[in-house]
Amino acid sequence: MARVTTIEDKFWSKVAKRGRDDCWEWTGTKTDQGYGYLHLRIGPRYAGKQKKIPAHRLSYELHHGRILPGHAGVFVRHSCNNPGCCNPAHLSLGTHTDNMRDMVEAGRSTSGAKNPKAKLTLEQVEAAKELRRVGWTYKRIGKVFGVHLATIECAVKGKTWAA
Repeated sequence: MARVTTIEDKFWSKVAKRGRDDCWEWTGTKTDQGYGYLHLRIGPRYAGKQKKIPAHRLSYELHHGRILPGHAGVFVRHSCNNPGCCNPAHLSLGTHTDNMRDMVEAGRSTSGAKNPKAKLTLEQVEAAKELRRVGWTYKRIGKVFGVHLATIECAVKGKTWAA
């Protein structure tokens, strides 16, 4: 007869647990962004299908209780800014906006010069801001730099472009 492994056993076999205040690093499979995950067969309704579960989310649920299914927009955030950390003391719940704010404050966003697909340079954005200050339309500025007016508008307003 096959040995039954609990979700907790599977989880803990992939965590390098250190001191109480240190990050507990996920040693299993990770995404390209460094987030750990494991595949679990959950309940009879999945009929042999596996579900990919983020390790930090599972850690939160194991230590703080289940995140209710009706809370689909709830994110598990890392106070340590280490995506591979599973220490429940470093995890808290928040909204998508909270999560994005954390990312920007930690310098992990890829807006502006950090984005390899950026269509504008810092100098061009600064020039576009100056042109806008003297009354040019976004459409006219976009033509000068060879981008759509929405691209210029978002860059000038700081929505998609930051130094």
